Amino acid sequence: MSIPLNSASLLFGFASLFYPIAYIIRHKKPKISIHVYMMFSFIFMGLSIIFQLMTIQHLANIGDTVAILDTIDVIVIASWILIIATIILNLLALAFSKARQNKQTV
Repeated sequence: MSIPLNSASLLFGFASLFYPIAYIIRHKKPKISIHVYMMFSFIFMGLSIIFQLMTIQHLANIGDTVAILDTIDVIVIASWILIIATIILNLLALAFSKARQNKQTV
């Protein structure tokens, strides 16, 4: 049960980082607003962390406290890295969006 939860967490974690990067590397003006990209990025980040919490809940339900104790430190550090990276990438994407708008108005 924990393998699908961990896989989903990884998938959503990568998606939360992909959306702002995809906005930044687009050369043309994107058809979708930066706010939509940011919204999906933060939603995927939240889903990733929720799936990690569900993994911990599953391990607690089956009584595998050793697995919880072995992995909780890594999960906390990885969650913090995901949160900080998502915030930084979204702020960079927002800065690129503002720069594109200023470039088009000049």
